[in-house]
Parts: sequence; C-alpha cells; structure tokens
Amino acid sequence: MEGLQHDRVSGGYITLDWTASGGRKRRLYRLEVRNGSPNLRGIYVDTSSTVWSADDANRVRGVMIADSIWAGANFGPFIPGGSVCNLLSHEMGWNDLWDFAQGGTGYVNRGNTPGAGSETYGYRVPQALLTKPDVWLLMGTTNDQNNYSTFQAAVTSAIAAIRAGSSAPIVIFGLWSINDTSWTVGQKIADFEDFLKAAVASFSDPNIFFVPVRNDPTGPWITGTWNNGFNTNSTNATAYIASDNVHPPDPGTQYLAARVAQALRQQILPNLI
Repeated sequence: MEGLQHDRVSGGYITLDWTASGGRKRRLYRLEVRNGSPNLRGIYVDTSSTVWSADDANRVRGVMIADSIWAGANFGPFIPGGSVCNLLSHEMGWNDLWDFAQGGTGYVNRGNTPGAGSETYGYRVPQALLTKPDVWLLMGTTNDQNNYSTFQAAVTSAIAAIRAGSSAPIVIFGLWSINDTSWTVGQKIADFEDFLKAAVASFSDPNIFFVPVRNDPTGPWITGTWNNGFNTNSTNATAYIASDNVHPPDPGTQYLAARVAQALRQQILPNLI
C-alpha cells in the first residue's frame, strides 16, 4: 500500500497517503484488530477530506446457531476474529450478524457445561428471538453423533420454536464433512443430513430451507481421507481440516464462509417468498 507509515512506539499511528496513487477519491476501509488490542482512539484527515461511517441503510440482522465449526475452534493457524459469522458478514455485506455458535453443542447435545457455558440449539432460540432477526442460519453438527434416534425430533422442535416467534427465513445447513468411518456402524453423516432435510420438509413452509453439505449434489464440501498425512492433491481436506482431523483452521473457516455465502446467493435469496 503506497504511502503507508506506521509508528508503533512514539505515537501508535497509521498514516495513509494516496498522493502518488490516484489522489483523493471515495474509498471504503475496514479495520480489523486482534482480541485485546487497544481501542481505536480517532481518525484524522486533512482539511480537504471527510470521513463517515459506511452506509447501513440495507442492514440485515441475522442469527447464527451452530457449534465450534462456525464459532472457530482455534485449531491453528487461526486468525482471531476469523469465525464463520465474521467472515460471512463480510462476504454477504450483512453488518448485523449475531453469533450464537457454541462449541461442543448440537440439536440434542448440551455440551460440556449444560445450562451454564453451553446448551442445545433449541435452548438458545428464546434469547435469539429477542434480537428480531431478518434471517436464521443453523448448521448440522457431528456433536449429535450419539443421538441417532432423537436427532430429527430435536431439529423439528428447534425449527418450531423459531417459527413460533419469527416469520423470518430459516436456513438449515448440513454437516461439516468428517470421516464417516469414525462413526458408529449404520450411522453416517449422510443419514443425519437426511434427517435435517426431512425435518425441514415436514413444515411445508416455503421460507424454511435446507442446504446439503455432506450430500451436496455437486459433491461434498470436504473431500479426502481426513488424515492430513495421507491426503493427495485431488482432495481439499489437507487445506481445510486441522490437525485434529475435525475442525477447520483459518483457511478452512474462510472456505466454509465462502461456501455458505455461495449457497445463500444461489439457492436461498432467489427463492425467498
């Protein structure tokens, strides 16, 4: 970036000088800082320039309910703040997304500290309703692996709780693909996606949508053996699955956010009633 000056010691300032790069014109800046960084203290411009906040006339308020895949699990490399919620906000231009993602939870799984630091998706719905969102985004979860017989009923219950208090579109995404062979015999990720699809279909509501991930007709979003040491160039798990063989590192989170945004643009927005 031409004309960039940065003083970390004496003043802690960043100077942008565009004199040699097109001069004064309307530009949009986005400032991202690490967690715990000092607050922005001010912006100064010359007497011939002005600065103003970005236009939010088309503000979209969304709620995202998910597990650690969307929340960000810090399986490195991982950039602080690089959750699916933050990245999707930038991808879609939605500047009011509310992140209700909690690691270790699911439609049935209450997580490690039920009622305190974690709870089921449905448990979070009453709090999310208070925000009066324009759109709801929920993701399937491998945390419900051991809840085969109760999973679909829990999904149906969560959707019903949302619809009882909100008429906004609801988008249910499938499961982030991990190795099916690690699951109990007869219980596959593909089955759980079928349960999600059936739960959505049971409402006969044109503004409740299902987006497959593992069963995407164009192919699973994640391909490979889910063992980074054995993947080849024909798979993408090497780049998008971290060393724990489950969670996405930062490149995987960016990829997931981009795929979610693509699905919203191509499959959901054109079909809203």
